[in-house]
Amino acid sequence: NRKRIIKYIHLNMFFEAGTASNVSGLRSLASLFYEPLWVFYRKEQPVEYLRDLKGKRIAIGAEGSGTRALAMQLLQKNGIDDKNTTFLGLTSQEAKQQLETGIIDVAFFVVSPKAAMISELLHNTNINLMSFKRAKAYTSHYPFLTEIIISEGMIDLQQNIPTQNISLLATTASLVVREDMNSDLIRLLLREAEKIHSVPDLLAAKNTFPSEKYVEIPLHEEAKNYLRNGPSLLEKTLPFWLASLIDRLKIMLIPLLTLLIPLLKGILPIYRWRVRSKIYRWYETLRQVDSRIESLDIHVIEQEIQRLSALHNELITQVPIPLSYMSEFYNLRVHINLILTRLKERRKLLLTQ
Repeated sequence: NRKRIIKYIHLNMFFEAGTASNVSGLRSLASLFYEPLWVFYRKEQPVEYLRDLKGKRIAIGAEGSGTRALAMQLLQKNGIDDKNTTFLGLTSQEAKQQLETGIIDVAFFVVSPKAAMISELLHNTNINLMSFKRAKAYTSHYPFLTEIIISEGMIDLQQNIPTQNISLLATTASLVVREDMNSDLIRLLLREAEKIHSVPDLLAAKNTFPSEKYVEIPLHEEAKNYLRNGPSLLEKTLPFWLASLIDRLKIMLIPLLTLLIPLLKGILPIYRWRVRSKIYRWYETLRQVDSRIESLDIHVIEQEIQRLSALHNELITQVPIPLSYMSEFYNLRVHINLILTRLKERRKLLLTQ
């Protein structure tokens, strides 16, 4: 079953990083972590703004990559296109090698700061990292972007790399699924994402992710509910499969209760009638004895005294009566004692004659 679920998840989810175009039938579950945009350039060709890249040889990422899509958005916003600048669709490793050897002037990367290539480029004295001086302007134009600061010495404390605070733009990797994905799987995915991505790292404080912020594709309603309210009490205390089963049963119980209420209304009168019918049956016995006392001979009186005494003991020791009917029960006992007293008086009278 677990293999089938994993296969289903692989077929129905993927990650996107602020570059989605055709989102029909898709929904975001959460943003999971920052992926900074790194713009490295050759030291001999200083760069302060993206507009300074016009006319240069730029590696913007392979065709279809998130790096390429984001780089093109930002460059075009600064008036840079393939008519005035040379764009190269290189892989990350190819771009790194050609930047180091001077074949290209600039390279764009969207990758974690923990990537080995980022550390190597930052340690290269012939290459500089561009700081986005207008980061806030970009985040206002592109809501899926966030300004993050790579603080002085964050990458390498010993060699103090970087040597000053650097402002970068960052996308967020988002977990995206088909909108018809099973809601139980969505909650299970988010629970696991919480375990993995809620821990602090170089760029994010504890519990920053998973988050409903920074997603470009609309958020799934089930994910929104989970991110805002967390797991249910059942999910916190029980295994997920059991909590999910109980939750589904709750939904089934609602229509069932609508059927049970009229049924209960019919059962209660029947129950009351059944309890009272027992009491009434005993009263019928008393009535018959009471109506014949004056005509009974001594032998029959003895039999009736024994019968009523046995009934009295049975009521006390063996007959379960609900509390709501105890008043009628005690009345019956009083009346049995009354008839026993009359029988004993009649017996005494017959014995003296």
